[in-house]
Amino acid sequence: LLDVIGLPAFVENRLFDVLAANRLATALSAATRPGENRLRSVFLDPAERDLIPGRDQAAVGMVASFRASVGTDDDDPRITRLIGELSLASEQFRTLWARHDVTALAGGTARMNHPQVGMLELRREKLPVGDSGGQLLVIYHAEPGSESARSLALLGSLAATDEAAAAESIHRELHSCDLPTVTPGASRSGAAGPRASPSRAGSSCSACRGGDGPRRG
Repeated sequence: LLDVIGLPAFVENRLFDVLAANRLATALSAATRPGENRLRSVFLDPAERDLIPGRDQAAVGMVASFRASVGTDDDDPRITRLIGELSLASEQFRTLWARHDVTALAGGTARMNHPQVGMLELRREKLPVGDSGGQLLVIYHAEPGSESARSLALLGSLAATDEAAAAESIHRELHSCDLPTVTPGASRSGAAGPRASPSRAGSSCSACRGGDGPRRG
């Protein structure tokens, strides 16, 4: 489902642990990679702090939403460990947690200053996943036709290019072939799609040519 949405999307649990994410979501923010905890990233990851303009205000809302999400279930050792870790590592978290603010989980606006495509003005939707114990499907989208929509499309193209380059690198390591090189996208001003030399048919790698054995001279 995440891969067919066509927008940045991920699934998180009530502790804000990311359980699954599509390629565009992880290109948008490293904090949405599976295994990351978004609350921890906001307070302890410098890259995430740089990504979010007005991070201090975002942190206020995040802590209040976390309180709403976990409720009074303070017997869960995972919650206790996370709160303890952040309280020791971040004075800002300690201060906000002591305020006992609670904000209902809901969608809203999100501004991100992305290092590859610049400023993004997005909407964030949070949709409950049925019978999942509090999991949410989170989707980011931009106003159709806006500059942010164009930038988000560019980011998707850059992410696809980078994925193709990574797959090619793995293939080269496994098969020691002379597969044409795909150049990853690097910035907003660069080309959006993969750049490669012609087809695999001319490669000396039998795997590239469908296992038809060594190329004859």
